[in-house]
Amino acid sequence: MKKSKAIIILLCALLVLLGVGYVDLYGVDAEGTASASDISLGLDLAGGVSITYQVVGDEEPDATDMADTIAKLQKRVENYSKEAIVYQEGTDRINIEIPGVTDANKILEELGRPGSLYFIAETDKDGNANYSMQAVTDAQGNVSYAYALNKTIDELKADGSIMLEGTDVKTATAGSIKDQTMGNSTYAVDLVMTEEGTKKFEEATRNAYEKGETLGIYYDGSFVSVPSVKGVFSDGNAQISPMNSYEEAESLASTIRIGGLKLELEELHSKVVGAQLGVEAISTSLKAAVIGFIVVAVFMIAVYFLPGFASVIALGIYVALVVLLLNGFDLTLT
Repeated sequence: MKKSKAIIILLCALLVLLGVGYVDLYGVDAEGTASASDISLGLDLAGGVSITYQVVGDEEPDATDMADTIAKLQKRVENYSKEAIVYQEGTDRINIEIPGVTDANKILEELGRPGSLYFIAETDKDGNANYSMQAVTDAQGNVSYAYALNKTIDELKADGSIMLEGTDVKTATAGSIKDQTMGNSTYAVDLVMTEEGTKKFEEATRNAYEKGETLGIYYDGSFVSVPSVKGVFSDGNAQISPMNSYEEAESLASTIRIGGLKLELEELHSKVVGAQLGVEAISTSLKAAVIGFIVVAVFMIAVYFLPGFASVIALGIYVALVVLLLNGFDLTLT
C-alpha cells in the first residue's frame, strides 16, 4: 500500500473517531440524545428497588404459569421504569428490579400482592352476609367505615361465594364515559373476561342482580371496590362506574390486572438500593478507563510509532462504538 493512501485511510479513521466520539459526548441534539449520559443504568448503578416474590403453596408451580406471570409483571413494572426487569429465580421465586425510582416504598405499596384478587358474592346460598360495613380505627384513634369480610377466604371458597378470581379477567382498562343524564363525562373501568370468566361473570351478575346485591372485589386483604350490579352481563364485558377521577380508575384497573396473575405470590423480601455506590463506581471506572487508555496510547506510539498511532485510533473507535451501541440497542449498563 502506498504511504499516501495509508495516510488518507488513517485520517479518515481519525475523522470517524472524532465524529463518533462527539456523538458519545454531546449526542445528536441539544438534549443529549444518544450521548453516554443517555445510557440506561441498571439497579446497581442507578439505585432503586429490588423485590423477591415466592409462589404461594407447597406444590411446584407450572413452568408455563411462571412464564406468563413474569411476562405480565414485566408489563406492570415498566410503568415505573422502562429499564425494570423481572426474572425467575429457582423454580418458585420471581425477582423484580426497578432502577432509577425515587419513591420505592410507594411502588412496593402499589404493587401489592400479585394474584390475590377475588369477586365475592354479598351473601352465601343460605343468605348469610359474606361481607359488611364495619368500623375501622386507625393508629391515631380515628374511626372510619369500610367493607370487611365476615369469613375467611378458605370458607368463602368452600361455600362457593367466590364467584370469580383475578385470572378470569382478561383485561382491565381505565377510561372516560359520557353521562347520558347529566351530560358530562365521568370515569370508569372497563372489564373484559376470559372465555371461562364470561360464564362465571354471567352467573355472578345474575345472582347479584336478582337479589339486588353488590359484588365485592377483594384484593390483598381489603376491598378495592364494591359495585352495585345493574344487570346480567353475558357477553364478557362490564364496566365499573362512576369513578371520582381518572387516577382512581387507573388505580383500580391496575389492581385488577396485577391481581389477575395465574400464580399467587407473596413478598419474600424487598430492599431499597442506594445509587451512591453506583455513582462512585461510574466515576472510578471512567477515571481508570481514561488513565488506562492514555498509558496504552503512550506505550504503543512510543514503541511502534505510526503503526502504534493507528492501533490507538482503532482502539478509540472500538470504545466509541461500544458506547454508541449501548444507546442504539437500548442496552442497560450494569
